Amino acid sequence: MQTALAREHGLDLRAFLILSHVQAGPQTPSDLARTLDLPRYEVARALRHLQDAGAVAHAPHPADARRHALHVTPAGAQLWGAAMQTLQHATQPALTRLGSQLDAVTAGLETLSATPLPEATA
Repeated sequence: MQTALAREHGLDLRAFLILSHVQAGPQTPSDLARTLDLPRYEVARALRHLQDAGAVAHAPHPADARRHALHVTPAGAQLWGAAMQTLQHATQPALTRLGSQLDAVTAGLETLSATPLPEATA
């Protein structure tokens, strides 16, 4: 998947995930770092790449005019849609092999992703 995203869209998987979250609605860089459990510098690097590509832009935050949030541009929405198609095409053979087990695997992954991780202990 990583290779296909890079070759066809100039995205790495991290930038695609960030673009996906911003696609869902305005996000601040700190919110993205917290949600994705990534260091802020990695989010900043990916956001620079997405901004340079014209995929995301800053605008006043809808809930707090003192802050700025990221939103997807029309070019970013188009990039996200094309990248989604690439990912679907890349994963289709593996998903097809699951056959009738696909629904059970999907349900298990949805349950797993909704389960909070335990806090790390020092």
